[in-house]
Amino acid sequence: MFKSIQWRILTLFILLTVSVMTFVGVFSSWGISKYYNRQFAEDMTKNTFTDTMVSQLEQAAASSFDDMTKVLSAFSVRMGIDSYREAYVLSGDDASCLYSISGKMPENLGITENIIAALSGKTGSNADETADYMDFAMPVKTNGRVSYIIYVRDSKVEMYEVMKSILKNIFLALLIGLVISVFLGFVLSKTLIRPLVRLENSATQGQLHGQDQGFRIGRDRKPYRGV
Repeated sequence: MFKSIQWRILTLFILLTVSVMTFVGVFSSWGISKYYNRQFAEDMTKNTFTDTMVSQLEQAAASSFDDMTKVLSAFSVRMGIDSYREAYVLSGDDASCLYSISGKMPENLGITENIIAALSGKTGSNADETADYMDFAMPVKTNGRVSYIIYVRDSKVEMYEVMKSILKNIFLALLIGLVISVFLGFVLSKTLIRPLVRLENSATQGQLHGQDQGFRIGRDRKPYRGV
């Protein structure tokens, strides 16, 4: 019976540790994803595609397509273009890809919610946390109509690497927590069961000898006599 109680206490400590660390892992992953999506949208809207930059793109687009791509390439550092993030120029008519800063044309970008917004003349900055990418679409207008769309897409690889590193640390903390919980559970269960075992032994001895023995319970060792 006492062995069963001991194992239940140990199991409770282990389940509690696993539950807490699982909650921490899930909450951390959700928080990181939310932060990266929000930060990407804010950087593109407030810090990258400023009124000055959009005005320069529209003026260059009114001149020629090549002039616009040159202006766009000049802002590649501001847009954070790297191996994880790319910028494209899409057609304002059907969103087909016309130009890529890296020179690598995509097979199929698809028509995202932000591209649809840009086709209608609005800035597409919606952050979809469930998607495996982050994107931003800015319409470039000439003569009052959307002629081109500047489309920036991030593959979220950097975000996934950060999440992987954090989850790895959480997993290591979980292993350490399991060891500590098993040790504390074992010590606590021993502490709780020891007086119960002593009480059971005293009761058994009293029944065997048919005597009204005093049961000594607790640290003060004061006898307790049955009625």
